[in-house]
Formats: sequence, C-alpha cells, structure tokens
Amino acid sequence: MSEYLSGAVLTGLAVFSVVVLLLSIVVVRWLIVKLPDDYFVNNDRKKIPWVQQHWLLRYIVIFFKNVIGYLMIISGVIMLFLPGQGVLFILFGVMLIDFPGKFHLERWLVRRGPILHLCNRFRSNANKKPFVFHNND
Repeated sequence: MSEYLSGAVLTGLAVFSVVVLLLSIVVVRWLIVKLPDDYFVNNDRKKIPWVQQHWLLRYIVIFFKNVIGYLMIISGVIMLFLPGQGVLFILFGVMLIDFPGKFHLERWLVRRGPILHLCNRFRSNANKKPFVFHNND
C-alpha cells in the first residue's frame, strides 16, 4: 500500500513539474512580448493602471503580489530538492516582489547576451521590436 502511495505521489509530482514547466514557458514568452521595447531604458516607466486607483486597493494588490512572490521563492527552494522548476519559481518570485534596486537587477539580467538574444527572438517571432538600451548602461 505504501509503495503504491509513494509511486502515486511521485507520479503526481512529475506531472505537476511538467505542467508548471510548460505553463511557465508560455507565460514567460507572453510577458516578454507584452513589454514595450523601451521598458529597460529609464526608471520612469509607464505606471500600471491599478497603481492609479484608490490607495487602499493599490496597497492590497502590492501586499498580495509580494506574498505570492515570497511563496514562489519558498516553493522554488523546495523544488530544488523535489521535482519541479525550482530556479524558475525563484526567478518569478523575485520578479514579483518589490525591493529597492529591482529595476537595475532586471536590466542587468536581461542585458546578459544569451538572455537578451532569447528575449529578442521571442519578440521577433511576435513581430515586436527588440529591447533597446542606453549606450552607457
């Protein structure tokens, strides 16, 4: 009986891992394509519509966004030892939470050669302009 349960649990974790991998590929591609080409040019990016709503709504959304981000980071660390996309969950979690210097970290990460090439390939396939940066970045 316990062998059947452990086999069922492992099978469930494997299926969950594959589903999360496929879903994350779709979501990452979609997000990269939706970003404007000048997103990484300056710190004064366009505000998200919900940011201009009532102050209480803004803080509630920020709170839950950060909670989800921290839960994703914790889940990612756990998935480093179990089946799952641990590193991907950690990166998604970091991108969700708010912290000083987050924009500079995102810009630094996207500027890395292979990552920038992949992002711009996704954008090219969707007929979008490649990301642009200042020369002094």
